[in-house]
Amino acid sequence: SYDHTVQLWDVSAPRPVMTVRMGEPVEDCVLLAGGGMVAVASGNSISICDLLSGGKVLQSVVAHSKTVSCLHADGSGHLYSGGLDRFVKVHDLARYQVLGSLRYEAPVLGVALSPTRSHLVAALANSTICVRRQRAAAARADMPSASSEADPTARPLGAKPGQVAVSEGIAARFDGAHPGTYRYFLRGRTQAPQAGDVVA
Repeated sequence: SYDHTVQLWDVSAPRPVMTVRMGEPVEDCVLLAGGGMVAVASGNSISICDLLSGGKVLQSVVAHSKTVSCLHADGSGHLYSGGLDRFVKVHDLARYQVLGSLRYEAPVLGVALSPTRSHLVAALANSTICVRRQRAAAARADMPSASSEADPTARPLGAKPGQVAVSEGIAARFDGAHPGTYRYFLRGRTQAPQAGDVVA
């Protein structure tokens, strides 16, 4: 809250079970993977607090020049922060380092990542929502896209539009031209009939 506190509540209790005091007004907080730690955005810094030790601040990271307005944790050890300095920054929680940053045209008020980590959404102060898609070449190998699972003949990376994808099983059964190729269509055109051949 803007009263410089983060409060942990039990839904069955009338009062908070824990109160963590910060040095500046709190803009956002997000529970990290495992449930034992919380990331808190207050001022232009991000604090990692250990809830199991009473809210002790383990690490503070100052990566923005203005107020950090929003946080998002992707569950794989990365924390995304957006700020009034128009940047979204990606933090590695294992080393508490900034891995990269994206600049936007207006202050960032909200940030979220799709479950497949392929789309990053940012809500800006000029009433726009910006969606950025990760390039296919940079996509994670452990996160296959739904289209590649549904269509085994999907066009591979680097293939030209309109190019027919051929599964490896068909190509392995034929020497040279195989069904579905132009060379296969032209096979036999240059050969004349031999004695004993039946011409239809």
